[in-house]
Amino acid sequence: MYPELDQLIGIYFGEDGSYWGGTMDERVFSYKGDVAPEIRQKVLAEIDDFQRNHPNDLERAFEENYGSGLNLSLWKCAAASFLYELKRLLQD
Repeated sequence: MYPELDQLIGIYFGEDGSYWGGTMDERVFSYKGDVAPEIRQKVLAEIDDFQRNHPNDLERAFEENYGSGLNLSLWKCAAASFLYELKRLLQD
């Protein structure tokens, strides 16, 4: 349902994500260098769709979709803040 977002989170924030950097900024910078601008736009649209589709259960839905590969406690944030920061970095 969110193929580009799945790729971004699974690869750049998954088990081997440290390969692309230690911070969220570094990982998103690496991602942006690896994909075309059209793909970044798709990811931004998918983040918006994800948030819109889960207005009352964002944390639960995020955990169900990405919790097995992404530990938000490492980033010291909740799903809403993670997605907000991801969008901000992708738009820069």
